[in-house]
Parts: sequence; C-alpha cells; structure tokens
Amino acid sequence: MLGEEFGLVGICALLLIYLALIGRGLVITAQAQTLYGKLLAGSLTMTFFVYVFVNIGMVSGLLPVVGVPLPFISYGGTSLVTLLSAFGVFDVDPHPPQMDRTGLSKVTSTMQSMRAWATRHIPWVGLAGLLSGPAQAGDYDSSPQVAEFVAEMTRDYGFAGEQLMGVFHEVKRKQAILDAISRPAERVKPWKDYRPMFITDARIARGVDFWRQHEAALARAEQQYGVPASVIVAIIGVETFFGRNTGNYRVIDALSTLSFDYPPRADFFRKELREFLLLAREEQVDPLILKGSYAGAMGLPQFMPSSFRAYAVDFDGDGHINIWSDPDDAIGSVASYFARHGWVTGQGVASRAQLHDGLGEGGLSAGLDPDRTVGELRALGWSSHDALRDDERVTAFKLDGDQGPEYWMGQKNFYVITRYNRSAMYAMAVHQLADRLIQVRGGK
Repeated sequence: MLGEEFGLVGICALLLIYLALIGRGLVITAQAQTLYGKLLAGSLTMTFFVYVFVNIGMVSGLLPVVGVPLPFISYGGTSLVTLLSAFGVFDVDPHPPQMDRTGLSKVTSTMQSMRAWATRHIPWVGLAGLLSGPAQAGDYDSSPQVAEFVAEMTRDYGFAGEQLMGVFHEVKRKQAILDAISRPAERVKPWKDYRPMFITDARIARGVDFWRQHEAALARAEQQYGVPASVIVAIIGVETFFGRNTGNYRVIDALSTLSFDYPPRADFFRKELREFLLLAREEQVDPLILKGSYAGAMGLPQFMPSSFRAYAVDFDGDGHINIWSDPDDAIGSVASYFARHGWVTGQGVASRAQLHDGLGEGGLSAGLDPDRTVGELRALGWSSHDALRDDERVTAFKLDGDQGPEYWMGQKNFYVITRYNRSAMYAMAVHQLADRLIQVRGGK
C-alpha cells in the first residue's frame, strides 16, 4: 500500500488518482450516447466511488470494519492495478463526433476545480496534470513562437519546459480578442457624454453599499496608504462596477493570442504573459482558470499581470493575493498602487478654473504631466476655485461639458489617477464619483 511505503505523501497521491479516476468516469458517463452506456459507466463509477470512500471511512475509524478489505483499494499490488486502470480510462477519447456536451461541460467544470485544488497544494507537478484529461490538439502546439517563449521561461525563470508546454497545449487562440483589439477606435466621446456613463444613480448606490460592506478594510487601507476610501471605491466602481464586469476570457488565452497573433503589440503582451505565468506560480493557482478582460486585465481593479506583481498585496493576510473574489485584497492593492505612484495624502485632485482672457487657452498642458505652475496660469488669466500655491505644479486641461467648455487644474493626485488609466476624462470620472459617494454617505 502506498501509505505503508511513502506515508502521507503516498496516501495523498493515491487519493488524487482515485479522484481523477472517478472524474474521468463521470466524463465517460456524460459522453455516452446510449442509455445503456450511461447506466454502465455511471454504475461502475458509482461502485468505485463507494469502494473508495467506504474503505476510507473504515480505515479512519468513522465506519466499523466489516469483512475483508475492499478490492482495488489497498494491500499488495492492487494500488498499482488501480493506477494502471486510471491511465487506461485517461486514454479514452472524451470528445467523439456529434456528442451532446451539455452534461460534459458540468463535469469539466468540476474537473477544473479539482485540478485547481491540486495545483494550489502540489504546484506544477505531473500529478495535477492527470486531472486535465486526454490529449487533444492545441492551437499553439506547433507554434515556433511558443516553443521559443517556453525555452526562455525554462532558461531564465526555472519553469519545467514539458509542464509549461502542457499548459500551452490547452490554450485557445481567440479570434474575438483579435477582432476587438483591431477594431478601429471609436470616436472619442466628449466629457458631456462620457461622464453619464459612470456617474449614475445605480453605480453610486452600489458604491455606497460596497463601502458599507467593506468599511473596515477601506478604513485600514486609508490609514496605511493615505489614499481616501472614496477614491478606492470609485476606482473599483469605474473599472468593474464593483465586480460585476471583470471579464469572461481566460487570461492565458487573451495574453497568448495577443502575444503570438497580434504583431503590433506582441512585445508588450509577451511581457505580460511572462508576468502572468510568474504570478500563477507564486500564488500557486492554475493559470488555466483565471479570467479577465480581452486584454488580460484581471479582477475587481483590472490589474495587468505586471501591475499585480508590482503593486497587489495580500491585504487580508491569508497567504495569497486574490483580486478576483477577495474585496479586501482588491482594496489594499488599489491603495498600494496609488501610494507607490506618489499619492499626496490630504491634497485635492482637481480644481475648477476660470479664464478671464481668451488668450488663456495657450496655457493648456500638452499632455497629462503637470507641466504648468499655478502662478504661470494666473499670469495668463486663469483663476482657480480652490486656494492653490503659486509654485504648485498642475495639469491644465479643458473638457467639453453640458454648459460649454470646462477648464480645470489637475493636481498631483490627478496625475496619479492618470497613471492607472492614461485619460483625463477617466481621472475626472473617478474624482467626481468619489465626491458623489461622500455626499450620498453624508460625509462620513
């Protein structure tokens, strides 16, 4: 018995093989095209399931020991027989032509969860790969670019080449992603049309609710990083509507498609693919199950993999960074990002300005960098709604509002928000949503 020879490791390995065998039996049951086939495969799988767990119960003392040890479970060479039987089932073709895959999709989802558990507890080993099912032709199996990339990851970062090729064997090239990123840019909306997309009653109400639910984590993030809770909430609200729209593409599919089939930005996405595989190894998660946007942005705050590795934090202290379903980690990670980019605690974001001379537009900044001083703008006929020092550097910009042109002085924190998304309108949407959240909460 494996447990007698190898102790706990052997027992765990054997248990995973049993689970894999049961899972494959469920797949075969789901794919059977006749009632007889379903009954036969299902009954055999259920019988083995009962054998395994009744025996576990007897060995652990949860059930009384009755009779002799059950077959194919323990003693002598029967564990080896079970292993060989498992490999035989693994080799069955799970996708015959014209198969009804409704039931299979549910089983496959379960198998993915099992594989994710195995990857977390026994990362990057062949045993977890058993749960992947039989081999099928992958979209990138014969790609020289992928082979080169895998060789680089093996040489420079210590990945096991065969296992990494096994991951890419399951990666899918997504034409929808190429279509989305190649689509001609839409006409840039003016501020009067852009603002109503984000400053809505529904988003504000959901933001207030999110703030209430996670008030303790937000207060701790504000104290630790100096970034206001309102800004953290606003970022998550603008990015994903507080987790409602985090993306439905597998991140590895998105990044691989853009790395190997989108030459204009291949270098950028290949770097992000490298960062993604590194973060999956560091966090001990299956790289095949994490989802995000078509460009590979992930979780509630929509971090790219490089931002995740640089700025994301384990804010709840559970040993893993999870920005997909752990709001505390998402909150701490947004605060960490802003703090690392120079957020100035206690300073404002932007101040409304007025021009007293038509020639004042010559003071508008060329980009998003704070390239003007308040004093220089005042000399050109600008005045600010808020009291700002003459030597304070700002970004001078104009927006097309409902009532005509709006002139603004963006302070250092405005520039920090644009480091998250390089857009003045994005930064203003975050700023104004944050203000509205404070107003609706009653200034708490």
